[in-house]
Amino acid sequence: MITEVLGILAGAEMSAVLAAMAAAWGDEILFASLWSTTIEDTRYPLPDSTVAEIVNDDVTANKMIAWEWHTARISSARAASAPSRSLG
Repeated sequence: MITEVLGILAGAEMSAVLAAMAAAWGDEILFASLWSTTIEDTRYPLPDSTVAEIVNDDVTANKMIAWEWHTARISSARAASAPSRSLG
C-alpha cells in the first residue's frame, strides 16, 4: 500500500522535478548523467569532456532513441511546469 502511494506521489511530481533538473543543468548534462548510470565506476559531477563524449561520440541507435525520448520528456515537463496564462 505505501509503495503504491509513493509511486503515485513520485509520478505526480516527476514533470516538475525533471523540468527543474533540466533548467539547472541543461539537456546535455542531464542526459549524460542519466546515460552514465549504466557505466561502472562513474563519478559525479561528470567532467565536461565526458559529457561531450557521451552526447557527441559513439552515437548508436539506442543512444539516439534515448536522446529523443529524453528531449521529448523534457519538453513535456517544461510545458507541464510552466505557469498558465489567463487571457482575461
